[in-house]
Amino acid sequence: MPYQIIDEESGLLFRWSGDVTFKEIDVANRKGWERPGWNKHQYQIWDFENVETFDIDERDFLTIASMDNVHTRLTKLIKVAFVTDNEHIKKKLEVYMGDVESKKLETRIFADEADARKWVSV
Repeated sequence: MPYQIIDEESGLLFRWSGDVTFKEIDVANRKGWERPGWNKHQYQIWDFENVETFDIDERDFLTIASMDNVHTRLTKLIKVAFVTDNEHIKKKLEVYMGDVESKKLETRIFADEADARKWVSV
């Protein structure tokens, strides 16, 4: 499993490494939404800094965006920060970000976790 889900006081940290596939992203995303107290989370940080390969196509991200649009109907505003400086991964994440329609979901990409944490804490 190339990821960890770390429960934090106000949200979740998804820390990724190695080779990442759609199946793993999908499973981690579902586990995040199934966490106790998920509807009280204020943020999620998805840290892809240590990812070597990212085998996910645009259609896969559209599927995840659709699922997140549904889940956020039942929650307050949640910020989702993606951490990566990899241009390939950024382009894939931008597809997801462009398809998220929920007014309760804010998304941004950051080059490092420190900047992501500053944004989610505002």
